[in-house]
Amino acid sequence: MIRAILFFSGRVQGVGFRFTTNEIAKGFDVKGTVENCPDGRVKIVVEADSKEIDGFIESIKASMPGKIKQMDRFESEPSHAFENFSIRH
Repeated sequence: MIRAILFFSGRVQGVGFRFTTNEIAKGFDVKGTVENCPDGRVKIVVEADSKEIDGFIESIKASMPGKIKQMDRFESEPSHAFENFSIRH
């Protein structure tokens, strides 16, 4: 299990990105959060097996064609602080 912190940039706010990500998460064994950043990016913190995270990311990208310009990914040890996946407001 790993923790991945993902930053998506492009046209990712005001287009249902957080809602879509939350719905996609229901199809994967992932825990974490998705939230808007003040700088216009969207931040996802997710904990799961690496393959599960990769599939989750690919599903997000496929569901938002033309919206995502860039994704930055940082990995670390999991915190086990999440009980599910949710939208942070």
